[in-house]
Amino acid sequence: MKKTLIFLIALLTFLNAQDLSLTNYRWRIDESSANKFHFTYNAGLNIPMHAYAEKRFYINDYIDMAYGVVISSENDIGATSVRPDFPVFSTARFYLGELNFNYNKFNISLGRHLQDVDPIQQRTIWNKNRLTGDGFFWSWDFHKNWRFENSIEFLPSERLSREEVFERILNYHAIIWDWNKLTFLLGETDIYTGINRGVSLQRSNPFLPYAIHMIDSYDKFLPGFKGDDENFIILFGLKYKIMEQLLASSYLYIDDIQIDAEDRETVADVYLWHNEIYYEYNKNLRGSIQFSLANPAMGWHNGPFTNYLSYGYELLPHDFGEIYSAGLNLNYKNKFFETYIKGSVIHKAIVEPSIEYLFLHEVQDNLEKVTIMGVDVKTGFYLFKNLALWGHVRLETNENPVYNLILQTYF
Repeated sequence: MKKTLIFLIALLTFLNAQDLSLTNYRWRIDESSANKFHFTYNAGLNIPMHAYAEKRFYINDYIDMAYGVVISSENDIGATSVRPDFPVFSTARFYLGELNFNYNKFNISLGRHLQDVDPIQQRTIWNKNRLTGDGFFWSWDFHKNWRFENSIEFLPSERLSREEVFERILNYHAIIWDWNKLTFLLGETDIYTGINRGVSLQRSNPFLPYAIHMIDSYDKFLPGFKGDDENFIILFGLKYKIMEQLLASSYLYIDDIQIDAEDRETVADVYLWHNEIYYEYNKNLRGSIQFSLANPAMGWHNGPFTNYLSYGYELLPHDFGEIYSAGLNLNYKNKFFETYIKGSVIHKAIVEPSIEYLFLHEVQDNLEKVTIMGVDVKTGFYLFKNLALWGHVRLETNENPVYNLILQTYF
């Protein structure tokens, strides 16, 4: 019963993906405007109204800090409190609040930080629209061609009842080898949960495989819940620079692989294979092709709040229940004009809250499957150097069309 209730809470609070590109990626990376106060307002048809405010402060050559807040007319931003009686905007959330220190070969970010904001290129292992958590991320180029990365963060907590609040700790570590045109990555991600739980130094040890925790720990089951309280995923990454402007990348996420042929007949291999070909023709024109294969159970786990969702947002770069997907992303810009075009198709299974044995072939075969096609176009005109007006249209086969106007400025 508790397991069903957990999934019901998680899936009924499913939200549309956060669109943090509304804060204008071009201005974020432009040296002349990166440290300005950015403001964005959007309103339209079949989409909530939002107002974004973001500011980065450069303290010196090594330290900077940033804040970002969004208010919305509907709770599509991952907030836990809504005031419908408030005029226009009923909810708000800080999506960014971080302190960064960069010195020589060591970098660390403390607080609530965005992992990836590039709307065209996949730059991290995470979903671009994932809900931000609180913690730290650090990296160290410890040897020639070698890099180590680690993050430990609290995801937004989940409440089962007034007395039962689950903390969710997300771990990530990876070792990266960069040689000539090739980059290899070997890493892991891990979620462990508990009622009013803090960080466990044992389970968040960045220098040991997370799988060791399952061997060393007794406290991996909670009374009244099916499954264990930890879910770890092994990650392999490969990037190859085909030419100066052309980059191919591939990430393989493995949640569960069956070793025995007998097990494979009934239990699915749970994986996600995400690929991208990125091409930058020049500073004004770039694009990417993305395609993925996955098992519908990827990101799901038979444990209390141990799936790779946070208030309905996927943490990994895929859709919950995805079987395969493909997408085309284009970006063209000049001094006064910019456009983003995205076309996508995804084939996925409809996952109901009551499903308990999603990893079984028999269960997956009986799920309803849908194919969703969509196109998303944003076109902006820079009326002044610091003022842009955008038109936005999103069409998908499974939802009403979105028509949206976006006003952006910085000062």
